[in-house]
Amino acid sequence: MLISALNRKLLRDVGRLRGQVLTIALVLAGGITSFIGLRGTYAALLRARDSYYDRERFAHVFVLLERAPESIARRIEVLPGVASVQTRISKEVLLPIEGRSRPASGRLLSLPAAGEPATNAIHLRSGRLPERDRDDEVVVLEAFATAHGLEPGHHVPAVINGKLRKLRVVGVALSPEFIYALKPGSIAEDAAGYAILWMNRAPLAAAYELEGAFNEASLLLQPGASEPAVCAALDRLLLPYGGDGAIGRKDQQSNKILTGELAQLEALAGMVPMIFLGVAAFLVNMVLGRLVTLQRPEIATLKAIGYGNHALRAHYAGLVAVVLVPGTLLGLAGGWWMGDAVLGLYTSVFRFPEAAFQPSFSLVATGILMSGVAALAGALAAVRAAVRLPPAEAMRPPSPALYRKSLVERLRLSALVGPAGMMIVREVERRPLRTLLSSLGIAGALALVVLGRFGIDSLDSYLESTLRREQRQDLAVSFDRPVSPRALRELAAMPGVRQVEGVRAMPVRIRHLHRTRDTVLIGLPAGATLRRLVERGGREVGLPPEGILVTSKLGEVLGLRVGDRAEVEIREGARPVVRPVIAGFVDESVGLQLYAREELVARLEGDLGALGSALLTVDPLEAAALQERLRRVPRVIDVSEVREDTRRLRDMNASMMNVWTTVAIVLAATVIFGVVYNNARIALATRARDLASLRVLGFSRHEISWILIGSMAIELAIAIPIGLYLGLAWGRLFMRSVDQEQFRWEVFVAPSTYLMAAAVGLLAAAASALWVRRNVDRLDLIGVLKTRE
Repeated sequence: MLISALNRKLLRDVGRLRGQVLTIALVLAGGITSFIGLRGTYAALLRARDSYYDRERFAHVFVLLERAPESIARRIEVLPGVASVQTRISKEVLLPIEGRSRPASGRLLSLPAAGEPATNAIHLRSGRLPERDRDDEVVVLEAFATAHGLEPGHHVPAVINGKLRKLRVVGVALSPEFIYALKPGSIAEDAAGYAILWMNRAPLAAAYELEGAFNEASLLLQPGASEPAVCAALDRLLLPYGGDGAIGRKDQQSNKILTGELAQLEALAGMVPMIFLGVAAFLVNMVLGRLVTLQRPEIATLKAIGYGNHALRAHYAGLVAVVLVPGTLLGLAGGWWMGDAVLGLYTSVFRFPEAAFQPSFSLVATGILMSGVAALAGALAAVRAAVRLPPAEAMRPPSPALYRKSLVERLRLSALVGPAGMMIVREVERRPLRTLLSSLGIAGALALVVLGRFGIDSLDSYLESTLRREQRQDLAVSFDRPVSPRALRELAAMPGVRQVEGVRAMPVRIRHLHRTRDTVLIGLPAGATLRRLVERGGREVGLPPEGILVTSKLGEVLGLRVGDRAEVEIREGARPVVRPVIAGFVDESVGLQLYAREELVARLEGDLGALGSALLTVDPLEAAALQERLRRVPRVIDVSEVREDTRRLRDMNASMMNVWTTVAIVLAATVIFGVVYNNARIALATRARDLASLRVLGFSRHEISWILIGSMAIELAIAIPIGLYLGLAWGRLFMRSVDQEQFRWEVFVAPSTYLMAAAVGLLAAAASALWVRRNVDRLDLIGVLKTRE
């Protein structure tokens, strides 16, 4: 019977506070939504990746080489720690598909002569594998097939070792190697412009004179095997055969990109829910604290008739349970929706055979538990205050607030703000902690908008301010193997070519002390104008006459200083080991490279300055015809446009960022509305008698509304600069989750993003202000004035 009475009181309290209960439930739902949605997506991607890797036997170690006899595979297989080996032939080809302004390119991979591949099996989505006696059948990667509408039975033209052949598509497949298929030298995936094709080994070997040989191998390791030890042994074994340096799974291109994206998602999943849970704890504390203050006589009566502290504690904690129920239900529904949406966003870029959003019981329970803990933490102080009140003290009204001259009055500025303004100032100064916490809650929501948008701003800044100054060419021409410098003169003589510069890029392994990195040494002309070195911040760096320049991050990783002589193992040709002097550092935004003048690179290699690629500026009117001529040159394997690559990279990231921005705006508006609404509701309940008195004394509704809304405006004015700065700081913190050896973009937030965040705050606050004005207009003056203080 006693509990029933308290429960009835609880229901009455909930009825009176239904608006505040709903807004707090929405904020808690935002926390559960973001936690389950983001963490669930992260877990779903991990499950999809790991099961896919295991099922298709994704290799642990990869190595490229020039040519090795098949008998070497048996020697690889007996290396300590090796479980199985798969050798194959791999070649880059052109695909002059009809209807494209520029031919696509692709990578032809051989399938084993018999049985399933020991590593890196392909997952057929439709069709079949090539028949053993057919030399024109291929399986195509699904992304390329989808981009061109290819199905089994269609044909694809391919230039294989200088000869145009028509290949028949018999299957469409996925591969764990190419979850993200990036063309060599490209900065963004081009599903329509780059293909992976698998064909029988015999015709591919015959086309490139590799019968009984291979130029690529992948290994599965035994449990507990040392990957570095296996890579070192493999490098020693394959050195006479042009081994390019074995790499582990973590450095495999597709896996590395996927791992980086997962790390960023994990960081978001840790940061975003904390905003909501912190704000929810503050709102619960604020609402319950006010409720306890208003119900001091009721608390005294309940204690006087025999209710103990435990019963009162359970009663006021019951309000938290009432908030948790709708918050949890909304959060679970929102989390499922958000998880499906975000997972769909990722799987449109990273392709898995199976990826389903299925939040585990432990994930859901953790999200609910975290929300409950946050709400109870917010309620703790208010509940403690309720149970500690002795009945006699609770019968008396609370002590009035301590009034003293405000800062505005002490500065003698009260005449400037007027009577209504002074009321606002005094209210803010009397409750500085509540004002600060409210501002921080709003600031966190604004920071969330900035966090959802800064990525595309930073990318745009890099593309516009750095990449365009670094790479000024119109076209980049890649050769199948290094060519003589006279090839530049032949290119310069082509119609439409305005300027040509050669580039030499050699794979190297650099060692210093006990640290090692595989990277590339890039040789540039002394007066290069098409490929320049531009540091973060925009400063151009020239090549030294002697010695090499090292990317600052690489110097930091290896512990290099100017004047050191690092050991550089050149991983092509005669494979000499040299010790050039470190002449300086260049603080670039992407990658870990070495730079030197082309004549120094030629001396280190011991050749006459062969070139791997050429950079061209061209006449726009001749560009299309020139590209067509270049692609008919036998030694040319690719002609790429930097502008097209950067556009594709930006478009891909923009599509993802637009989704994040929408989610961030919805979540941020929920938080801001919750904070402002609850502040307004409490302020109206607390000051209703004062406001009614002012109305009787002649103040207009507009003036009364401004007195009530003014403190909210101050909170918002404090929150906006803090939130914008906090968003920038969170962006910098988030960027630390990105692989720093791969990307080091400077965090940049565009003015439009700051304006968007501020606009979200103002609109959400305005919605609350309209509600306040409506309630002031409905204020029952007589009823309020009759109420006992």
